[in-house]
Amino acid sequence: RPRTDPPSTEPTHPQPRSEPPRSPAPEPKPASKPEAKPAPVKFDGAELWRRMLIEAEVSPSLAAVMEHLSVGSFDGSECELVLDDPTKQFGAKSKLEAMSRLAEQITGSPVRFSLSVRADAEKPVDENASRHAATNHPLVKQAQELFDARIVSVEPDTGD
Repeated sequence: RPRTDPPSTEPTHPQPRSEPPRSPAPEPKPASKPEAKPAPVKFDGAELWRRMLIEAEVSPSLAAVMEHLSVGSFDGSECELVLDDPTKQFGAKSKLEAMSRLAEQITGSPVRFSLSVRADAEKPVDENASRHAATNHPLVKQAQELFDARIVSVEPDTGD
């Protein structure tokens, strides 16, 4: 029989492992400067408007107003827009601030917009005068009497 030695009663100590060399601590980065705004970009009025129309496609209400406008003049910070349809004047005025923000995003500098109506554009219809004329037309009065009817609403003719 082969002879086996009894197990040793001495505590076993793990052999120290050699650690891989440590890389030096990374050098601290210099404090980063706050990101500067990109330098303003110069556009002529037509190019700025073309870019604004492209960007406005994500906002249908803004794009709908802008399709009735064109650039009258642009000096780099102020832009006069010309409206081709006077009935859209209220909607156009309500979007001037949104157009200013959009132009600033594109150019990198503030742009102020003003609005004028094209000189040869049709004059807005006086709705009250039109309503009065329609409700007091002799044929309308005759139809009311003949059919014992009353006028519920008056809508403008859209030309359709």
